[in-house]
Amino acid sequence: MSGRTPSFIVVGLVIIMFLLGLFYMSCSSKNTELRQSLEQFEERIRSLTIKNSDAEKKLENIISRKRELDEEKLAIQRQMEKKDSEINDLNTKLNEKLAELQSLKTDKNVLDEQLKEYKSIRETLGSKDSFIEKLEQQINDEKKSHNDELNRLKQEQETLKNSQSSRNNQLPAQNEQQNTFLIPQQRFRPLLPNNVTTRSLAALLQDPLNKLNNLTHEVNAQIAPAALDLRDKALNVLGVDKKTSTTTISNEQQQDVNNDKLHQQANQNVPPPPLANHAQEQEQQQQPDHVESVRVAPQPSNIANEEIENPFQQLL
Repeated sequence: MSGRTPSFIVVGLVIIMFLLGLFYMSCSSKNTELRQSLEQFEERIRSLTIKNSDAEKKLENIISRKRELDEEKLAIQRQMEKKDSEINDLNTKLNEKLAELQSLKTDKNVLDEQLKEYKSIRETLGSKDSFIEKLEQQINDEKKSHNDELNRLKQEQETLKNSQSSRNNQLPAQNEQQNTFLIPQQRFRPLLPNNVTTRSLAALLQDPLNKLNNLTHEVNAQIAPAALDLRDKALNVLGVDKKTSTTTISNEQQQDVNNDKLHQQANQNVPPPPLANHAQEQEQQQQPDHVESVRVAPQPSNIANEEIENPFQQLL
């Protein structure tokens, strides 16, 4: 029995070997699993590193893109600031242009009103010019008629002067005959009495003058207010001082008064004509109220021209 090993030791060794085999198998299986997991993990790490590198590249690209975008943003901001400044300048210019446009509109409205006033003034001036032309035509017609009448009266006056001079030449012979015998006065009187002829001649000379004076006063009374109104409107539009207009008006009135005085003085200072004989002188002394002297009146054409042209030249 000394040479033989006990059986329980062999059994124990077999069991131990079996356990070691199981342990080895479990350890090898775990090792393989761990190796597989390690390989998987390494593969994952590789894939993750690859992904990380790709992500880093993308990140670098994104960062570079961001920098580019930031630079573009700054450039765009600068451009926007420039555009804002340009927009502000354009807005200021636009406001200025709008203000100018508004002022031009107001000026246009004012000019339209002035144009309407000028048109109305022009129409009134046209009507007044036509009225003045009509009056001038009437005055010219009156001048022609009065000139014809004046020439006729001058011819009659010349004939009367010639007949009176012939009578004055016959006075000495008549005075000698009166010393011998008395001759009735009615025999040597003219066909028309001297006082009658002188009265009719003076009346004929005075009537056209009165007509012309009345016509000129009517023309001045009708045209002067309208012309003064038009001139005041024109002066107000042009900005001329009204003192000059008042001085011209006073000068016109003073000139009219002076013209009237000159006509009166000219009519009063004309001497009467000489009488035909001594008997007519006695009749004139006995009847001084019924005899009117022949007045050498100024030509009505010159008076009418002076009275009409002066106020028209001053007004127009």
